[in-house]
Amino acid sequence: MALFKGERRGPDLAGKVVLVTGGGGALGSTAAARMASLGARIAIADLDDAAAERVAAELIASGSAAAPFIVDVLDDSSIDKLIERVLARFGTIDILVSAAGVEVNADFRTVTVEELDLQLGLHLRSPMVLVSKILPTFLANDSGHVVIVSSMSGKVPLPAKAPYAAAKAGAIAFSHSLRRELADTGVRVSVITPGLVSGAGQAHRAISGTSVKVPRTMRMVTRDDVADGIIGALGTGNAEIAVTATSPALLSGLQAATPGLVDRILKITGMGDFLRNVAREHGRA
Repeated sequence: MALFKGERRGPDLAGKVVLVTGGGGALGSTAAARMASLGARIAIADLDDAAAERVAAELIASGSAAAPFIVDVLDDSSIDKLIERVLARFGTIDILVSAAGVEVNADFRTVTVEELDLQLGLHLRSPMVLVSKILPTFLANDSGHVVIVSSMSGKVPLPAKAPYAAAKAGAIAFSHSLRRELADTGVRVSVITPGLVSGAGQAHRAISGTSVKVPRTMRMVTRDDVADGIIGALGTGNAEIAVTATSPALLSGLQAATPGLVDRILKITGMGDFLRNVAREHGRA
């Protein structure tokens, strides 16, 4: 179970409209179910229309208000159409949870330009475009909450995921800059930084089918923990919530102050070679 998720306070989501991108995936759907249980109306947006429809149907069957939407967050016109359809269906948008993503575990020398564009597009550019499209609605209502799901990879980067780590670091910086820009408005911005997620998340899927074992020193969190972090952000308005099983202040503090020491720690614990071994088994190292 994650130890560091920030202050926990239940948000009042009754009647709120939440747009979840990546809502058909494990993390997005788990968070959507939690928010729906608190009374939110959920717009499930995903490139996989079947997954979006399945998740929306499950929420509706549980008595919640939900609807599926197909979107390609790499296509600006698709995002425009998504916002239009969600507003037409629900009348407004109160909360954006940006959780769409995919991870490429590979030595950088093997990364193609297309994979580079994919990582930067999904994890950095698309949240920024989504916010730019939704922000006018939030500002007109003088309320709203942006929640961007980033990663601890953006704070303590591991090998074999340089574009992903760079994009996630950028998403964290964007979130904090935007939050400070909007400090005098009713719009809140939070960023979630999960560690390695068991049973969900891109790194977990990369491990599946390989002989690579997660180092004992690399304790994992669950997708329910990540959903708890999102709910916590909505309840407290905290700027950043780390969902990790070890102190985020220790990890990111050491990285900022003594990156060379972190290099040695990663080597000794086996964490530094972990994803390189995954990449090697996939022929990407």
